[in-house]
Amino acid sequence: MLLGCAHTRIAPRQIPPEVLRLVELAQKRVSIKVDCPIDEIVGHQYLLIFLPFGRISVAEIEDHLKHALVTELSQLGIAPFYVKHDKDADFVVRCDSLSLTAYDLIFFRHIVSNISLRLVSNRFSDNELPFTLNESQYRAFAFHPQLERVLQKLFTTAAQRIGREISAL
Repeated sequence: MLLGCAHTRIAPRQIPPEVLRLVELAQKRVSIKVDCPIDEIVGHQYLLIFLPFGRISVAEIEDHLKHALVTELSQLGIAPFYVKHDKDADFVVRCDSLSLTAYDLIFFRHIVSNISLRLVSNRFSDNELPFTLNESQYRAFAFHPQLERVLQKLFTTAAQRIGREISAL
């Protein structure tokens, strides 16, 4: 049982067909470059608050953020398309840090996640908007499904914030 928790890896989910349909109907298109040069291992699970129990890794961090952006922007009537180079993008989203940690507090678990991002607008002006978001939840368990929910909520909140900034321009 303990060895099963030694490494939790969270992979991105598929984009639902309903979201792809919204992208097709979107009135506005923007090009986005997502850059997340972050190590896949983003945190640890701790037993009894301070004993390292396992590693938490997030596979394909850029894809997690891209999927959240597609979902949120399509609801605003914006269809994002992704480019490989900064110079080709209307907006560049840079992940400076990502963490996801779970603490065992005997009768419940505390899951904490943080992300630091910068949104750079290339097309409208050459400005940069940095922001940090946090998500924290108390759960009965802190295994893959609970960690994934907290992480997805964090990426959704980040995408909503980015969506508000993009739609305001």
